[in-house]
Formats: sequence, structure tokens, C-alpha cells
Amino acid sequence: MNKLQDFWNINSARIPDDKGESLYAIEKEKLFPRASRVCDLGGGTGTDSIYFASKGHDVVLVDIADEPLSKANIKAEQADLKHKITTQQCDFTGGTIPLPSDSYDVVYSRLALHYFESAILSQIVAEIYRILKDGGSTYLTLKSPDDKAEMKYLATTAKEVEDGVFDEEGRIKTRYTIERLSKIISDAGIPSEQVQVHAVTEKLGSENDIVKSGNASFIVNEIIISK
Repeated sequence: MNKLQDFWNINSARIPDDKGESLYAIEKEKLFPRASRVCDLGGGTGTDSIYFASKGHDVVLVDIADEPLSKANIKAEQADLKHKITTQQCDFTGGTIPLPSDSYDVVYSRLALHYFESAILSQIVAEIYRILKDGGSTYLTLKSPDDKAEMKYLATTAKEVEDGVFDEEGRIKTRYTIERLSKIISDAGIPSEQVQVHAVTEKLGSENDIVKSGNASFIVNEIIISK
């Protein structure tokens, strides 16, 4: 096991077993085609994936660490949704996603893609586009530098090593502007007319859904790609 997998395994142990789906997942699921095939990238213990499955979608939940995926499998079985969810352990820090091309109606990722430097993130976005079906859509969120409370907290735990890139005990965290994200997506070769990047204020759904600033809402940058 590498250090990054070990970190996320330890981190997943802090997630309450009764954590519910995010309000963002509830909002975006309404836009999914019915009975979609969904890829949830970096979905951890699967709270949003299980919600999608409960709405009739078939979900592939991908995460770097094995312990959160084990939790997701247990929760899916308890909810009688094991037949709707497949889990796959995958470290995509190298910029590749080992999933077949043109396979998903929706690629979803909430707060899992701001851990990559721009060149790797561009490769990951290209991979997301590759696995997306024609007519499919993405709903991706990354933390934003416009959230002053989150940035204030980050300054106490990490060192900025270049503009928008922070080092926290050897782990990368990024806070890319909308302009920089647009450039990263352009570098991935995705036509600009298929892309929307904008700021969203996300409200948290319950006391078990928290961010580091402790606020009840936070600002993210959302990437919607329509293939």
C-alpha cells in the first residue's frame, strides 16, 4: 500500500457510518437520464453512489483506497443495492482511469479532483471525456480559492508552493480559479463549446457532512462537460 492510499484509508475511518448523501448529489441526480450508467470518481464510502443507485442508476464507484470501498459495499448490501453498485480501487494520480471508453452517461466527482497538479488534472479530464458516452455529461466539483474561510483554514495546514497549489505534509491540494480550470480543460483537448465552468455555493446536508472551515456552506468550482 502506498502512503496516499494509507492516508485515505485512515481518513475514511473518520467518516460516520450514517453520513447521508450530499445536497449536491440530490440536486444533480435530477438531471441524470433515467436508468443511467454513472461513474463516481473518488466517491469514498459511497454515500452519493448509494443515493444514485436508490434512484435506479447503475453505479461504478472508483476510489484510491480499499477501506472506504469496503464500507461502501457493506452499506450497499444493507440497503439491498449491491446489484446496482460496482466498486473499483484505482489510483489515478498517474493521470489514467482504467475504465472502458464511451461507457458512462454521467461522470460525477464531488470534491475529489482538487488533489492534482494541473498537468495531471488535464490528463484526468481527458480520461473522463474518453469514458463518457456521446450525449453524456459530467458534474465535477473542486474547492475554490474564492472561499475565503476555506482558504484561511488551508493556510494553517499547508504551504503554497506555486499559485493555487499547496503542499500539506507531502500531499498536494489545489485551489484553481475558473480561468485556470478552463485552461486545464482546453489543454485536455475538449472543445470549449462543450464546457461550462462556474462557481457554485454548496450547502451541506446534515451535521455529518462537514468542511474544514466548519461553515454550513462553501464555494466550489463546478465543471459540466456535455459530450
